[in-house]
Amino acid sequence: MEDGEGLLDPVNTRSVLNTLLSTINNEFEHECLDEAVRLLNAHPIHQSTDDCVPGHKYSIPVLPGTKFLARHVQAIWFIVRRCVWEADLPGTLVADEMGLGKTSTSVAVAMLCQLVTEKVVMGLPLSILWGNTLEECVILAHDDFPSIVGEEREWYQLQRLHFVPRRLLAIQATPPHWYLAHVTALEPILVVTIPGVAETFKTVIDKIISGTKFNLVHLFHDENANLTDEDLNTTIDGLENRWNIHLLSSDT
Repeated sequence: MEDGEGLLDPVNTRSVLNTLLSTINNEFEHECLDEAVRLLNAHPIHQSTDDCVPGHKYSIPVLPGTKFLARHVQAIWFIVRRCVWEADLPGTLVADEMGLGKTSTSVAVAMLCQLVTEKVVMGLPLSILWGNTLEECVILAHDDFPSIVGEEREWYQLQRLHFVPRRLLAIQATPPHWYLAHVTALEPILVVTIPGVAETFKTVIDKIISGTKFNLVHLFHDENANLTDEDLNTTIDGLENRWNIHLLSSDT
């Protein structure tokens, strides 16, 4: 300040701006692609000469019918990771320009989360847990700071090499006879869109579920104008329905 007025120093302004840009933790942009590829078990695809969409593409083995660009792989891992580790996270917002893959990303995330929870219930190892079972991953997380005990471990979250997958633990602890939203492996997948693009969503989902155990149940026709919970809920008596993806339009 000089004589009560602020001075704008262009050099210092640029310096401050550069500092901010280098320190703001924008995880979506700066997430390590190598980590995302490894933990999703993704594989690079050879670029075809007649491919009209430029950029390196990857396949995710559990979703064989779809090619994903690098930014999609990063986004999928970014969201799935939070669905695995953050038990209290109510949801995730995907925002991007039109035509850049929000639908493919969101549907792929929903399918992967369903497959992850299925493996947790069965006690199988997961690539997103570095190839460990849930129990092994918890042991690794607790061994990060062997000399620190009790609640003090919670003070060192940012320095952990392994995090406790709280949501998966909540899913595993859910009794099989008790349906509890947000922590069960039996959650139905709901895709709700405006009527004008419902058919486009159907085309995208049909492509993504190709070669998987998932089924598309499109409910945006006139006969589905008055749906109830019985049309959507998955129960212990209908385990096969957990692989259904329900597509609704906003006028259903």
